[in-house]
Amino acid sequence: MSDKRLWKIKPVQNVRQRVLGGYLHELRELAGLSQKSMGKKVGIDLFTFIDQIEKGRVAIPEPYYDAFAGAYGVSGADFRRFCNSPLQSFDHHYTLLLASRPDRILAVSDQC
Repeated sequence: MSDKRLWKIKPVQNVRQRVLGGYLHELRELAGLSQKSMGKKVGIDLFTFIDQIEKGRVAIPEPYYDAFAGAYGVSGADFRRFCNSPLQSFDHHYTLLLASRPDRILAVSDQC
């Protein structure tokens, strides 16, 4: 999908998308990525599009789910489940998503 086509995606303005955007912002920061480096990692040259996603103004285009999951360091299936979960279960799915990160598993095993 070309960057020009990304801007034709309809803006979404709902609470669910804004909350999801906040979680995605946190995931990016946990991965240690700037918006610009995130854009490069997922194949989107317009890093401002990452800002729009994190502010809940647009949704992640479906073809990019696996790229985003890889950048965040989580499995594609877990990431899809999280992105498609209802608002009231975001906390639960987010906790599961964080627990599935390899660095979290390593950090827990290092403490044992």
